[in-house]
Amino acid sequence: MSQTAFGPYVITLELPPSRVGRRMLAVHERDGSSHVVHAIEVGASRAQQRRSLARVEAWAQATREIPSTLGVQCWSLWAPGRLALVTRYTGSSAGLVTLDSLVAGRGGRLPLSEVVRAMTPLIGTLRAAISKGVVHGPVSMGEVLVDQHGQVCVEHFGLAAALAGRGAGPQDDLSRCLGEEIASIASIAVRLATGRSAGQTWANARANSREAADAAVAAWVRGFVMGGPAVATA
Repeated sequence: MSQTAFGPYVITLELPPSRVGRRMLAVHERDGSSHVVHAIEVGASRAQQRRSLARVEAWAQATREIPSTLGVQCWSLWAPGRLALVTRYTGSSAGLVTLDSLVAGRGGRLPLSEVVRAMTPLIGTLRAAISKGVVHGPVSMGEVLVDQHGQVCVEHFGLAAALAGRGAGPQDDLSRCLGEEIASIASIAVRLATGRSAGQTWANARANSREAADAAVAAWVRGFVMGGPAVATA
């Protein structure tokens, strides 16, 4: 990639890639604020580029009011076959902080109070997305950004699915995607609380007990996503 700027955003550093493409730290040339430019390959034909821009427009509108998601500030074609999105920079001078990198730096797990603090907004994100029909698929800890105040947000919730045209198919496809999303959020909760995957957590139990336990965790998350009682912190 030869570009050193996207409009007024001057590229200063290559960051680890995201689910949808490359990330680059950028500084606004006028006010010095920090942002991230995301470069996404969308196809070389004009039809592909027009379709991708239309899908991004629809996605941005659909996700505007979904809480705890990283809002996009602007977007446009950057070069033939390449789309650029700009978001705020949530990291520090040391770089972006994702939920998986945070947990790794904390010994692999978090206290229950911090698990609840991280999971509550993620469950709220999924609730709102369901109500608006926004499809994402499995959420990974690498997609959850943590800012300098300890607040979490999901980067580009639903964007990869929108660019791929998902969400307009049969209801059973949507139900499967929802199931994958709920299962992934349940897995994150188990990982944060125990330092192990949901499967590893129950590795020493009988197979049927392990399945029941995993199902209970998924049901717990499903209950909150679908509007269950408030998460208890005690």
